Amino acid sequence: MTEITLKIAEPKLPLKHDILKELYYSRRLLMAGIAEKLNCSNHKVVWWMNRRNIKRRSRSEATYIKHNPDGDPFFIKKIQPR
Repeated sequence: MTEITLKIAEPKLPLKHDILKELYYSRRLLMAGIAEKLNCSNHKVVWWMNRRNIKRRSRSEATYIKHNPDGDPFFIKKIQPR
């Protein structure tokens, strides 16, 4: 029989303001990603963000980040003068 080991991180609660801002704004993680990283529920992340008055992204911005995790895929092409 194979033994299965799970890596469970200790929950870091209460969620501190600076940690939430770092993960959400600087590292651009989604709330589900923050919950996974901190080993807590998505609802707890939402609750702490509301409690800490951290402004959440719009639905369109969250979707854009989800589909473009490496940043903006578009670039402005420079036109050479003739």
